[in-house]
Amino acid sequence: MNRDKRIALIKEIQNKRKSKIISLVTSDRINLSAPIHQLMNATIYEQLRTIKSNATDFQNIDLFI
Repeated sequence: MNRDKRIALIKEIQNKRKSKIISLVTSDRINLSAPIHQLMNATIYEQLRTIKSNATDFQNIDLFI
């Protein structure tokens, strides 16, 4: 699926759920390694706090892992 289709799908889901979506992408592919790590917790938490504090047109946050 190309980027434009992914963005359109995310927007459609956000509209239906009246939410904002955060996507956490991980990978174990060679040269594209991005594994889930315990240190990500603080980063995810800060992102969620920032998004929620700036909330104007939504009530929920969906986190896709």
